[in-house]
Amino acid sequence: APGCVVVRGFLDVAAQRDNVAALAGRAFAARAYDGGGGALKCRTVCLGGQDWDHASNAYVETDGAVPAVLTAIARQAHAAAAAVDGALPAFDAPDVVVCNFYEEAGRMGLHRDDAESEAALARGSPVVSLSFGDECVFAIAPSRDAERTRTTLRSGDALVFGGPSRLVYHGVERVKSGTAPGALGMRAGRLNLTFRSVV
Repeated sequence: APGCVVVRGFLDVAAQRDNVAALAGRAFAARAYDGGGGALKCRTVCLGGQDWDHASNAYVETDGAVPAVLTAIARQAHAAAAAVDGALPAFDAPDVVVCNFYEEAGRMGLHRDDAESEAALARGSPVVSLSFGDECVFAIAPSRDAERTRTTLRSGDALVFGGPSRLVYHGVERVKSGTAPGALGMRAGRLNLTFRSVV
């Protein structure tokens, strides 16, 4: 869709390994949750100046910051996507990186990333997503009931959506177990980092 780009093989295996190592020891298990009815099954942790409060379904401000090395990678991914789709707006400095880890049964139902501020949404500020580990079947649709477009996201791929696609519905339908690069050195499953501007 206009404003939605997949950059295949954006990160090579060495760069993927460095990013995975940088997240080692993060307390993903402390944020385990199920969104009800099996609609969402993953573990999550947030890095940066915003955190997600599951009780209120809203971001709350923290005193953290997105690591500069991760911001730089997200900017590079946005630049690669913008080179092929001029519909993408400028990428704001991200306030948060939402890190989701999916095991073999992990999935996330169709949803919109619409909890950011009205100002951020009005700008169409892109979401930058990086995939590590096992492949997944990723779906997008203009509404929950509309026909879905599906693609496979592989380890090292970047997905960027903003502008006219900023509020597209999207989700992870399934994880393809055993498809991660052998040299990656992470546990079985899929790790996804999404960078976004909240304010």
